[in-house]
Amino acid sequence: MSTTGLPQGAVPKLERPGPLRDRVYEALLELITTRALQPGRHLVESELAGHLGVSRQPVREALQRLSTEGWVDLRPAQGAFVHEPTEEEADQLLTVRTLLEAEAARLAA
Repeated sequence: MSTTGLPQGAVPKLERPGPLRDRVYEALLELITTRALQPGRHLVESELAGHLGVSRQPVREALQRLSTEGWVDLRPAQGAFVHEPTEEEADQLLTVRTLLEAEAARLAA
């Protein structure tokens, strides 16, 4: 018996929601991937924080992570912007897609 009077293991551990920065990251990533935030859009920390109902710190941390992963461009003295794929990146993506579709067709046949 524990000090609560319940047998050990009878009370399930409560799952804590993930860190706020992770939830902000996921929300921003969804806004970017669904194109609610268009490529090239300036991302203002205070505006994002206000829309998400959080302070600027988790937004700043999420933007840093999104930058590391290539979703956001951080420009010195200008701020954060949704990444706009270059022509070279688009060409690479189309090349990979062509290869994947060809392989999918081969496997289906």
